[in-house]
Amino acid sequence: MSPILGTDGRPISNADLDAPWIPSDPLKNAIPRVIARSYVREIPATTVITNWSVQQVRETAAALILGLFDLPSQLLDEMLGDSRVKSAMAKLTAILARPVKFKIRQQNKGNALAKQCLRDWENAWPVIGSEPVLSEIIANEATLGFQITQLIWDSTRSVGQRDLWLPHPKNWYGRYSYYYWGSGGRGRYMAITLDGQYPIEPGDGRFCIFSRHNLYRGWLRGAMRAVAPWWLARQYALRDWGRYEERNGMPWIKALTPAGADPQDIAAFLSSLATLGQETIMQLPQYNEQIGSNFNVELLEAQVNNWEGFQRLIECCSGEIAQSYLGQNLTTEVKEGSLAAARQHGDAEQVILAAIARALCLYVEQQWIRPFAFVNYGDPDVACEMVLDITPPEDKVQMATAFNQFAMGVSAMRKSGMKIKNPKQLAKSFGLPAEAGDFSDIEPVAGGESGRGFGGSSQGGADA
Repeated sequence: MSPILGTDGRPISNADLDAPWIPSDPLKNAIPRVIARSYVREIPATTVITNWSVQQVRETAAALILGLFDLPSQLLDEMLGDSRVKSAMAKLTAILARPVKFKIRQQNKGNALAKQCLRDWENAWPVIGSEPVLSEIIANEATLGFQITQLIWDSTRSVGQRDLWLPHPKNWYGRYSYYYWGSGGRGRYMAITLDGQYPIEPGDGRFCIFSRHNLYRGWLRGAMRAVAPWWLARQYALRDWGRYEERNGMPWIKALTPAGADPQDIAAFLSSLATLGQETIMQLPQYNEQIGSNFNVELLEAQVNNWEGFQRLIECCSGEIAQSYLGQNLTTEVKEGSLAAARQHGDAEQVILAAIARALCLYVEQQWIRPFAFVNYGDPDVACEMVLDITPPEDKVQMATAFNQFAMGVSAMRKSGMKIKNPKQLAKSFGLPAEAGDFSDIEPVAGGESGRGFGGSSQGGADA
């Protein structure tokens, strides 16, 4: 097994792992081609846990607290089969349907190399195939609190008639990773590979970590520990409800027979009932004074609505799962006609989506684009920025309405002879995102309709 090299080309030693932690740029002493040629092989998953018990879920929570991710990652795989969990994750990953843009950083305006980096990255973005990877990154991070991704570099493809080294992100199976506490405050994530254990340094162009929380114990902020008990209770409730309906969904047949009837007559009677296809038939001998010498058939059905307990438990579990991921339970608790509640819950979800979008943009910039710029141009600081617009469509409709009202108000003020000296400030009072240069001084209409308005004259106009 060949030694694992650091970004400076030297083998990584235990002393490097335990060195005192000093915040620094991971690309400061890096060698571009060492980064691009670094690749470690992932261990194939051959065994998994599928039937989870209460004790196993508790052991998983304990392992997660210690920074051991084998059991939590396997539990995540099982939770992905739950419709409520998938629904919550689908809402989080829906931000990837919004427009994505890239732009040059403010400090790089006029930098020819930064412009070239922007053009190359925009051309490479579809080739990298990032959206499927980002979808999994968002969903897994929401549960585990982090997601590790390996960048696999490819130099065989031309983009925009230019030969570039392209980073292809590949998500790492979380069960083959753990947190190394180390010494000197230098804790870090470790990847367990077929080539040995590999320390992860976010931003060095080889392994990436997406987390909206601090890398140190940030995994405790994921939804795993909050969701797992409710997920397990929901699975048990679904199973038990199905069993209950299997037993009580069809009534039993009561075969009423005279207590002193001939056994052959009883056997013939039961045999005729068996042809009905009903699984459960009970013979109930009756005394003559009850039914005389007649044979009869009745149905035995459940008399209470015990099934409602299962339904309420499932609804409760679904609501708690939704709250853990989205900060609201709109789809499970808010009833029809409650517009105010729907708006409030929608705002809570929008804030969470905005936080994810901001964190995701910073993640791509720092851990994907900067290494791309370093490997191809030798300078990570020419990397461009990523912008993800997640403004809800309904907010844009409200913005258009506000702008229309603003325009009508300005028109009325002009006709009344008023001059608006600071239209930008006035626009902001309407909630419009007016930038410098969007508006200039607005002159009153010459010879306005009223001649004099608001104390001004038709010639000079009053200032507003």
